[in-house]
Amino acid sequence: MRSLYRLHNCLCADQQNYVMLESDYFWRRAHWRIQDIPDPRDPNPLRYAVLASLLESMAEAYNCKIKMGLRRGVCAANKEQDKAFREDPNMPFEEVPSWASQVPPVDEWTSFLEDRSIRNHSAPFHRRRISANPSQLENI
Repeated sequence: MRSLYRLHNCLCADQQNYVMLESDYFWRRAHWRIQDIPDPRDPNPLRYAVLASLLESMAEAYNCKIKMGLRRGVCAANKEQDKAFREDPNMPFEEVPSWASQVPPVDEWTSFLEDRSIRNHSAPFHRRRISANPSQLENI
């Protein structure tokens, strides 16, 4: 849960390098399944919306990596293992916890971008009227 809140803080500060580093930290802990993250029931509606959007964005980004043959917790794969990962019919895709889809949008648009503009960088954030750039979650 601490890692998720650190990601939240980095994303809200638009610190892309730290988003990448914290996402990588989370990625390397294969036993930290996204679907197992408990509902924080955060009393702040904006923070709660950011956390839910972040988990949805993390699942999307991590599943892209898994489709490419990467695996959580595996630093480097040999050629045979890499091929097996890419061809695996039972890829270990991440899922979003059910509570995240129940988190409503915030009342007014909020931007965490440096220029405070409203842009659609990510559907989970956009649905909740939040403009943030989680693209570094996809970084390998």
